[in-house]
Amino acid sequence: MAADPTASPSFDLGPLHGNQWHQYATSHIGQLYYVNRATGAWSLAIPQGYEDNPNDTWALDPSKSWPQWTNTRTGRSVLIDPNPPLTNTYLDDLGVKAGLVTIQRAPESHEHLYRIPMTGILQLAFPRSEGFSVIAETKSETTRPGMIVFKVWARPSETLFNYDYMVVGCKNNNHTIPNTELQLYEVVADTINDVKSVYGLIQCGLDFQFYKYENSQFQKLGGVMHIVNDAGDVQRMLEYVKAHPLWL
Repeated sequence: MAADPTASPSFDLGPLHGNQWHQYATSHIGQLYYVNRATGAWSLAIPQGYEDNPNDTWALDPSKSWPQWTNTRTGRSVLIDPNPPLTNTYLDDLGVKAGLVTIQRAPESHEHLYRIPMTGILQLAFPRSEGFSVIAETKSETTRPGMIVFKVWARPSETLFNYDYMVVGCKNNNHTIPNTELQLYEVVADTINDVKSVYGLIQCGLDFQFYKYENSQFQKLGGVMHIVNDAGDVQRMLEYVKAHPLWL
């Protein structure tokens, strides 16, 4: 039988939702345990109905002097971050990080300052070593200053050429994604690549939204993501776009 954890000094993690159970963690090894508030009985097992769900969200509790994350659905707490940040995202790049710090501190910055971290993110996701190139686009009256990701490909005759792989509209926080969609649509619908299909991406402030234009249909890919808070999701979407060219 397991040793009684209530005999050891413990951290008080607070009640589970419903107040039937109170949760603690032993101070020497961080063993979580639960005490029934009506009977005083303790259990190392998570009480039935309070099990974690993959879609749950967790919040760091700033009122504690130790690191504690609490499940917003059940009230269950843990001492180790249940959603540690992904490694190897664009946030690990010092140039991108510096650019993001600039626009976070001064959100009213000119759009060229927003394009600095965006360019870095795209160059990391679509490297020249894999046949991609990221080109600044300044002449379009619809996108205004933005970028295009090109991909070198071979025609059936084996002639090399650049496909416009993804069109990027980059705006500061004076613009909104819904108000920018029509501008992006007009550009992707006018794509000059052979298959008339291309990905799209809008950045407005710190928000990202991906799109694709295929078979004359313009549609969103996923939802709006925050360039910093949702870096892992943005990274996965960039990897998806790179792995799924629309002409294959």
